[in-house]
Amino acid sequence: MPMHLAMVESRARMSISPQDAERRRERFVAHVRAAQSVWVLMLDGGIANFDDEGVVVVPVWSTGEEARAGAAARFPRYLARELSAVAFLDLLESLSARGAWVAVEPTADLAGESFPAGRFSELVRGDGV
Repeated sequence: MPMHLAMVESRARMSISPQDAERRRERFVAHVRAAQSVWVLMLDGGIANFDDEGVVVVPVWSTGEEARAGAAARFPRYLARELSAVAFLDLLESLSARGAWVAVEPTADLAGESFPAGRFSELVRGDGV
């Protein structure tokens, strides 16, 4: 099934502590490397994303529970869907060409660390951070 970016949502800028962001990133990376999957929010084949100062950002989570919390808070019409890490990394190639970023384990208000799509690939493959 071909995937595409859904209509971009906007958000207010929020922040979390650097320690919390690092903890969330480490938990996410450990899970993705072990489970070989990520959770995204989808609607009609489109992946949820938001605009952060003109940059398209795709939120991803390590668990369905976290993804559903993100959906309830910011994307109520979207459903949490598990994707294989391989499928998501393939999608990132096209996102990277568009300058998109990936938000890792964002909070319900979408706060957290974000990485350029290419750097995210390095992160989960073990080549970065």
